[in-house]
Amino acid sequence: MPSAATIQIELSRPAYPIDRTIFGPGTVLASFGEQSRTTFKHASGRLSIILTPPDGFVGMEPQQVFDAVMHDAAKIGFDLRPLVTDYRVINEPNQFYALSPGQNPLRPDQATPVPGLTLAGGYTKQPWVDTMEGATVSGHKAADVLLREAKDPKAKDGHDKMPAHLLAASAARGAVAGLAGTAVMTAFQRAVEMPLTGRAGSEEPLRVVKQLTPFSPPRNPRRRRAVNYVVHFGIGAAWGAAHGLLASRWNSRGFASGVKVFAVLWPGDAVGNAALGVHDWPWRWSPRDAAVDVADKFVLAAATAVAFDRLRTGASWGR
Repeated sequence: MPSAATIQIELSRPAYPIDRTIFGPGTVLASFGEQSRTTFKHASGRLSIILTPPDGFVGMEPQQVFDAVMHDAAKIGFDLRPLVTDYRVINEPNQFYALSPGQNPLRPDQATPVPGLTLAGGYTKQPWVDTMEGATVSGHKAADVLLREAKDPKAKDGHDKMPAHLLAASAARGAVAGLAGTAVMTAFQRAVEMPLTGRAGSEEPLRVVKQLTPFSPPRNPRRRRAVNYVVHFGIGAAWGAAHGLLASRWNSRGFASGVKVFAVLWPGDAVGNAALGVHDWPWRWSPRDAAVDVADKFVLAAATAVAFDRLRTGASWGR
């Protein structure tokens, strides 16, 4: 996200005859405005200045910022230093949404899935990016949502649906995250779980594909093991795709996201495999078998959640 760097300067008298916004081409003053007659009537003189390029000022000491502003203001005819009574530098490293292509569809709509919650602000989905004009437009759009819902309480249904292209993107990122999560789970099984339990490697992935397709697993041990791993990671990618859809739909992140998705997917995974005849019904498992399956799948869920968050940083629906 782009940064913002600003300085607010109190003066002993107005710096400009009228309150208006002024641009400073060729200087660090991107735009500035005298505001003592309108917004800050208590002040004898007041300038609010947006600096450019912002990233160069974010790490500066306030005195350095002030000196740079005084130098460049003098270049365009504003001798401000003798008039300054006070100043403050306000920087925000992550102030604005990136203006790169494809970002606007990722912003949240004004309508939300939360009862009673409607969003407004420059960060929401509207055509004027993250600006004051955009914030104004978003207010009108939020008002439209409220009026529509006041007329028909059921009108909210459907306004918070995720666009198809974002569903596909979330599923694809989730599948990649699922592959990473499967790698972590496999490492956990090999390094921790199997040495502790004494359990041998499982061919459940092969049994799943055998039940669902006419495919006959190879008899050669090496090829059989290779196919088992391919299916193993394919199932993990499917878990990840489901995670991507659910986490994006719920606008959920972090460890909590992994826990919620695990709570939804694990019962279906356990019962579905039992229905296919891959293993026994979960309520017939021994305590050890139950603990092993829960631990392995929970590691998968948690690692997938972490990977998915990394992949969608700054690009999640509703954030």
